[in-house]
Amino acid sequence: NSTGIALPNVNASKLKNITIPLPPLAEQHRIVAAIEALFARLEAAEARLEKVPGIVQQFRQAVLAAGCSGKLTKNWREIYPNENVIDLLNRINVVASKTGRSATDNTIQGKCILAVGDPQTKSPVGWQWVALTKIARLESGHTPSRKHPEYWDGEISWIGIKDAGRYHGGFIEQTMQHVTDLGLENSASRLLPKNTVCLSRTASVGYVVIMNKPMATSQDFVNWICSEAILPKFLMYAIMAEGEEIKRFGRGTTHTTIYYPEVKALRICLPSIKEQQEIVRLIELYLAYADTIEANVAAAKDRTAKLRQSILAQAFSGQLVPTETELARREGREYESADVLLKRIHAEQ
Repeated sequence: NSTGIALPNVNASKLKNITIPLPPLAEQHRIVAAIEALFARLEAAEARLEKVPGIVQQFRQAVLAAGCSGKLTKNWREIYPNENVIDLLNRINVVASKTGRSATDNTIQGKCILAVGDPQTKSPVGWQWVALTKIARLESGHTPSRKHPEYWDGEISWIGIKDAGRYHGGFIEQTMQHVTDLGLENSASRLLPKNTVCLSRTASVGYVVIMNKPMATSQDFVNWICSEAILPKFLMYAIMAEGEEIKRFGRGTTHTTIYYPEVKALRICLPSIKEQQEIVRLIELYLAYADTIEANVAAAKDRTAKLRQSILAQAFSGQLVPTETELARREGREYESADVLLKRIHAEQ
């Protein structure tokens, strides 16, 4: 019934001519009571649904912590023999990075299996604390000069903070910005290989992604090219298991930054490759379950919104409660119909 394009409205004359089917007053009371009772139940359900995302997020973090502390695979280790991690490490030869300053001598215990320096804490059977730079090559990122347009809008994907936030906890496929070969040649940024693990170390500390193809990153990231001793996904989940606690590895109150001395001193408690594979499998199994719960909650929220409108539609079409006519006939009593009610009101006026 509205008119107008920019500001649609219903004019007064149309409003004056609106008609509604009017039930008896007693039936109106029952309709209102039924609506309010059902709405109260809906609101209670919605309140419970609002709590679920927080619970699911806690569940995800608990899964990551259990997986990356060896708890999920405790029984698995008793059944399946593991390669000695020390033997595995003896086969690895990672070229040391020349990025940034030397490693710090400080020790900062992480929440799970990461630490700055040697925490000298007990590890699960068969696991070994090892410097991350011994099993993964550390690489930095950089931003080509914005003063040279020829450095930008090329074919090389360039990861920024927003990209990492969008793909956090998974493989990064697309980036908002791209650079040219000339841009890389004239900056400290490097083209890093597929499966490189990238951690945001400034501003939004803690975003972690895996490159789905060769890409470059800004200086906001530290990047690890994993050797055969560590799975990229296992390293990503180990970082995610730290949660907000990963900021303890950095400095600064307003804007936390993890500096290279701490990055170079990072250690990880490492299981065998077979156990890493099992940990990744179990983590992804439980995280997929969490995704299903979230999808169900989203669908339930959509249904509650539609159900509210459905209740109103049934209420004002006479289907929500028994009509006054039906009740009066069933109870064998007289009732004041709507037309009698209107006549009485008119007479009183």
